Order: sequence, then C-alpha cells, then structure tokens
Amino acid sequence: MNPKEDKKFSKADFIRYQSARTLFTWGTMNGSGDLYRATIHDYLSDWVYSKDFATAQVSLNAFQGKGNSLNNVKEIYPNADFTENFMKGSEANSGMDWKCLRLIFEEFQGTYYLIGVVNDQWTI
Repeated sequence: MNPKEDKKFSKADFIRYQSARTLFTWGTMNGSGDLYRATIHDYLSDWVYSKDFATAQVSLNAFQGKGNSLNNVKEIYPNADFTENFMKGSEANSGMDWKCLRLIFEEFQGTYYLIGVVNDQWTI
C-alpha cells in the first residue's frame, strides 16, 4: 500500500463511478510494469475480487498470505482491525498461486467503517 498513490473515494463518488466507464490508473502490472487502467467496476471484479473469497479461510488481525509482496497494513493502519480471506495456492504451483483479500476497518464513535481493501498475492 502506498497512501500517497492509493485511490480514495467518498461514498458519493464511489456510487457515482461504480457504474461509469471512467478509467482510473490503479498502479502497475506485476512483471511488465505496464499501467493498470480500469473502471471501478472492472477493477473490483477482475482484480480485487478475482477469486470467490467468500469461500476462503478467514482470519482476524492475522496474516495467512506470506510471500515476496509488500505487506505494510500494520504500519499504514496501526490502530485498525483487518480481516483476511485467504485462498491457499495449488500443489501444482508449489502454493505460490495463493491470493488473499484484506478488509481494513477503523472504529469511529462506536461504529466500524471499512477504510481499506487490499488484494495480495505472490508476485514475481
């Protein structure tokens, strides 16, 4: 995560852009360095929710996915709680095709709010 470059949307903007065809630059592609540009809808379906994370192994404030990607959740959000939905990698790929979805929450006046969404996986 990089707070200076991460996309941030108000609730109103998220709703407005969810069905729009507006392209956003989300970062660079692993391996090629090419810019990854997509609508919010395509980004969420093709990248963030690239697997059925509802069937994954879930943990609270514990990392299951470990590899060579930068995991700075605790540094960026030291007071936040997070869930991790972990999809184990296949034996055919020596487990390196694991993926996980982390949802980051902060409490404000007794209510928890989703403040971050992180999709992580093994990278080249």
